[in-house]
Amino acid sequence: MALGTSKGAVAAALVCVGLMVAPAAASATSVSGSNPKSAFCKLEKAALATNSPTSAKEAAATKAMLAGNWKTAQKIFLSLYGQTGKLEQEMTSALSSAPANVRAAAQQTLKIVPAELNAIEHSTSVAQFETAMQKVASGAKFTKAATTLEGYESAQCGTI
Repeated sequence: MALGTSKGAVAAALVCVGLMVAPAAASATSVSGSNPKSAFCKLEKAALATNSPTSAKEAAATKAMLAGNWKTAQKIFLSLYGQTGKLEQEMTSALSSAPANVRAAAQQTLKIVPAELNAIEHSTSVAQFETAMQKVASGAKFTKAATTLEGYESAQCGTI
């Protein structure tokens, strides 16, 4: 269910974004950013790590969705949602010294969180959930914000 935009910036803000916003494929050549040890880059790496606290649940949700088992995926998504507030705070803090346009982009991506929760709670199938999330994440404002965050991530962190 890849909607393809940013890697971890949006992932840090959204609990089940690993399923919603696919990480951009890392290039074969490692590229270093201007500030790879920043709090933002550390948060990005942690959000994408296969050993992150949510990765096993995200993998289980992905498996359930691929099998068409919405009830199981929905249950997992709802269990992950308790971490959303913490992730939002971490992202906001990590971007506190970022340029104004990047902070604004982060705030724009965070607006997707209530719509995501609504889609999780009210969908009755994988297809219905995917359609709802595509609608939410395909808006011009979200797409522009995700592109801004992806550019900032690349400049700061390089290839993650």
